[in-house]
Amino acid sequence: MVLMADQQVEELVLQPALLLLEPMALGRTAEMLLLVVVMVEMEETLDSLQGQGLQDLLQVVEVVGKQRNSFSGNQNGGNGANGRVVLTYTPCTGPTVSVSPGSPTICVGGSVVLTASGASASYSWSPNTGLSSTSGAVVTANPTSTTTYTVTGLNTGCSIPDAQTVTVTVNPAPTIPVMTPTSTTTCSGSPTGLSASSTTSASVTSSPFNSTGGPANITTGAAQNASVYPFNNSVSGLPTSGVTVESVTINGITHTYSDDLDFLLQSPTGTNVILMSDVGGSNALTSVSYTFETGSPSMSDAGANVTGSYAPTNIGTPDDWPTAPGPGNGFSQASPTLNSFTGNFNGVWKLLIRDDANGDGGSVTSWSITFSYPATVSYAWSPNIALSATTEQVLPRRQQVHKPIPSLSPIQRTVAPAQET
Repeated sequence: MVLMADQQVEELVLQPALLLLEPMALGRTAEMLLLVVVMVEMEETLDSLQGQGLQDLLQVVEVVGKQRNSFSGNQNGGNGANGRVVLTYTPCTGPTVSVSPGSPTICVGGSVVLTASGASASYSWSPNTGLSSTSGAVVTANPTSTTTYTVTGLNTGCSIPDAQTVTVTVNPAPTIPVMTPTSTTTCSGSPTGLSASSTTSASVTSSPFNSTGGPANITTGAAQNASVYPFNNSVSGLPTSGVTVESVTINGITHTYSDDLDFLLQSPTGTNVILMSDVGGSNALTSVSYTFETGSPSMSDAGANVTGSYAPTNIGTPDDWPTAPGPGNGFSQASPTLNSFTGNFNGVWKLLIRDDANGDGGSVTSWSITFSYPATVSYAWSPNIALSATTEQVLPRRQQVHKPIPSLSPIQRTVAPAQET
């Protein structure tokens, strides 16, 4: 017999007594306590339990019957038909693994150091493509193409693992730079201008920009905005054009009735996109996190939406956002998409959180947003002999290249290949 975590089992009658616990099925919750009472129809031993590898998991074993005594796993389970074995099982605590950096980007031929944390015993990495090692907390990754790695961690004395993924994005190299002029001859003391040009199809994903001011709470009662409204996130340092929203992640979402909870994101230029509305039916949400990104599946209308990546989803229209800076009542957006955001993305982004019905409440811990934009090409000139600069695309003429020398020997200038940033 196998006991799953969601079974409400307090007492079993077995002939003979044989109990198999599945630790992995019981989850990673440290506070979980499983109490099992086995009615022993005949004198039995716990050898069968020990054989299932539970010797490290059985913390309390008590015999309640004609003779009350404590015993270890290989002793008898009581005398006579009235004997009982009481097993108290507290599962060990698995780790919570994280990886840094979370979204690294390298160029072809480059590498990045990945550092895992959160586990006390060991880490294992897969696949091994481009990795310096498949074990240990710190590895170096230099894949030749974009690769998603999984690191699995274990705590000491516990077989319950946790895994985290990290995608190393590999950008293509820029084109070979075209130089103007390709070769030139000049006399000592006469300046010459040089320039280089290269292009790239690569893109850059920004680090996440994180919100401030949370958590945002919703009390039970009438339809209402969250206590933090709007939930702001300041963005700076992006190019003023050519930027797209890569993803929006909302963390620590708890609510007693998913269908009531609505999220709308407003850009600094005032564009509104509904991230989630009227999804999940009557299911409760407990500390889930949703990442909204183009290309992911839509959220379920009536089913439970677990932590994961989804496309912006609005099941029912229109929606009401009566309080500024919301778009007002009757806002209709049946097919929301992050591609609707355009213009300069620097400024304050606003997450509007609203409960559109009575009687339920919840909270949101925080949120973050990442962006994607075209990569730029940087230049490195060498050797640094009589150059006005070594890192500019165009090197202007100099009034004095170097001290005059008696001869008129020609000087040929060359430039190193371009590098991408």
